[in-house]
Amino acid sequence: MFLPSHLNKLQHILGETVAPKMHEGWGASLFHFNQYCDSISLPEAGQMPASELLLVIFVTNCTAGKVLSSMVDKWLAGLHHGHQVTDAPWFGSHLLSQVKKGAVRLTPSDL
Repeated sequence: MFLPSHLNKLQHILGETVAPKMHEGWGASLFHFNQYCDSISLPEAGQMPASELLLVIFVTNCTAGKVLSSMVDKWLAGLHHGHQVTDAPWFGSHLLSQVKKGAVRLTPSDL
């Protein structure tokens, strides 16, 4: 329906709506998410849109007790932004919020 070049331009423009520092964090989130999906042999078609179950399993296995809560927030914001830019539905809701809280509580104080 729309030309790919027009959609690419829209994605570029939407990408410019955030500060460069945010791009770094969001790029890292997509990198870690893709790395996790590869580690479980999940095909690209199953990665976007990410189901809520995939999101909570990602948080559970890649962040819980390993990174600061601010990093969990950045990674999820990056994934959410990636969904927005590609017009994919975002399924992060109550369960994801609860898992994030639990993951943050498991983070050691010396991190």
